[in-house]
Formats: sequence, structure tokens, C-alpha cells
Amino acid sequence: MRFTLFPQQNEGIELLTEMAQQLGEAVRILGELLGASVQDAGRLSASLHELDATTANLQFALLTRMRTSLISPLPREDLYALAVHITGVMTSLDAAGHLIELHRLTGLSRRPAEQLEVISQQVDSTTRAMRRLTTLDELEDYWIEVHRLSRRAESTHRKHLAELLAEHTQTGFERHRFLADQLVETTRRLRDMASDVGQIIVRET
Repeated sequence: MRFTLFPQQNEGIELLTEMAQQLGEAVRILGELLGASVQDAGRLSASLHELDATTANLQFALLTRMRTSLISPLPREDLYALAVHITGVMTSLDAAGHLIELHRLTGLSRRPAEQLEVISQQVDSTTRAMRRLTTLDELEDYWIEVHRLSRRAESTHRKHLAELLAEHTQTGFERHRFLADQLVETTRRLRDMASDVGQIIVRET
């Protein structure tokens, strides 16, 4: 059974979409951070902190709306779970930026940029999927795409760690590994969110 709802009943979906759009901005800023100087890293990292706070506020607004709304496009627990996923992804992106700042990581290899490209594609797919939650149309394609990208990210992560081991001392390896692990964790969080959407598809259609 597919949903047909009036626009005013979709505020929860609109807030989820707005939260997902914040992820896109975070990916853009993190991309700048990957090539930033030590002097610029602090400013860009602070911008990520602000986006993290904004996303948390949007999650709070969604929860408030769900408590006061008589009609919801999806079960409230589903909307809550998706909001938790999005805030988790934002926190992970924020952490990646903070690691670059804290460890003064410069001259990074191409692998972090490759991972960020995967994350960007996952985020784009996720944002489009949030808009489709009212009808559940084409969400199977979203699930497939995000999982495909996740497998690519896992492969890139393994290559990245191997290259770091070959190129750095133990101390240098650990500094760069923190970032590598954080980036692949972000892709996993987005994959887990897609899996939850898959459960919604199976249950509601």
C-alpha cells in the first residue's frame, strides 16, 4: 500500500530532507579540508562543528513535530531512526574534519578524496531518497546504489591502509589511519541507513 498524503502532513519528511541536505554541505567543507593548509583547517573544522549543531537542532525539531502531529507519513519510530542515522553521519563527518585539524594532516594521498567522493554520492542518493519517503517510489534503486558504493569504500579502505603501512612510520601510520577509519565508518553509517529504508520498503509496500 503506497502513501498518498497532503503536503501539510509531510513536515517530518521535509525535516529529514533538510537534515540530509546539511550532509551535502558538510561533504563540501570536508573536501576543502582535505587540501587545506594548517592555518585554514581550524576555520573549516569550526564550520563542520556548526553544521553538526544545526543538524542536531533539526532532529530536535523533528521529534517535537512528531509529538504534536496527529498524522505522520511513516511510523514515528521510523522517522526517528532515520533522523538518528543522519545525525550520526554528520557527527562522523565532523569527526573526520576534527582529526585533520588535530593531527595537522597535510599532503594527503588520493585515497581520502576517493572515499569522500563515495560519501558524496551516497549522500546525494540519501537526500533524494528522503524526498521519496511519502510514496516509497524508486527506493530500491537507492538501497542498491548505496550498498554498491559501500563495497567500493571497503575496498578503497583496505588499499589505503596497505599504502599507509608502506609509506609511514608507526606513528605516522596511526595518525593517518584515524582519518581513514573515520571516513569508511561514515560510508558504513550511510549503508546502515539504507538498510533501514529497505526494511521500511518491505514492511510498507
